[in-house]
Amino acid sequence: MQSDDPGALTALLDRAVTAHTAGNLAVAQDLYRSLLESSPDNHVALHLLGASFIQQGQPINGIPLIERALSLKPDYADAHFNLGCALQGLDRLDEAIAHYNTALTINPEHAGAHLNLGNALQALNFQEEAIAHYQRTLALTPGHADAYNNWGNSLQALSRHDEAIACYEKALALKADHVEAHNNLGNSLAALTRYDEAIAHYE
Repeated sequence: MQSDDPGALTALLDRAVTAHTAGNLAVAQDLYRSLLESSPDNHVALHLLGASFIQQGQPINGIPLIERALSLKPDYADAHFNLGCALQGLDRLDEAIAHYNTALTINPEHAGAHLNLGNALQALNFQEEAIAHYQRTLALTPGHADAYNNWGNSLQALSRHDEAIACYEKALALKADHVEAHNNLGNSLAALTRYDEAIAHYE
């Protein structure tokens, strides 16, 4: 596609985002590429094309596109977040943390950045710092079962098993089939020698 019509480019981007949101990544990618042929510096299309590759498990293809988007728009919170996700998936945690922090500087209410920053900090054994970000995630999105589960994991790592149990129970109240929460709850119960209850959750 070759067009200098802003309205046509906006319509094309809308079609791409609709396909992307529906999970039709191949269709979305074709539309993003078509848009970029006419508007190679479209930071939104660059970011979302990169994000689509990350969703497909292809961070090597996605990262340069998002970096290009950020070179054009450094204050793009969602792009920093998705670049952080890609880097975290490659176990490049320090770099991921830097991008999550930048995303949160731009948008302090970015719940996904709080959650993933908590996960990265937890992986580096900064449990108290991780807990603060899980709490912020839940303040922004109260029904987030994964945030309760991951908060419980940090508490468990600190041997605060009673508090961890309360978090896992909240996760399960929100999502009864949360397999990780059942397993983790079993671990905390077993640590308190409540073996019968632990076995029930393992089962």
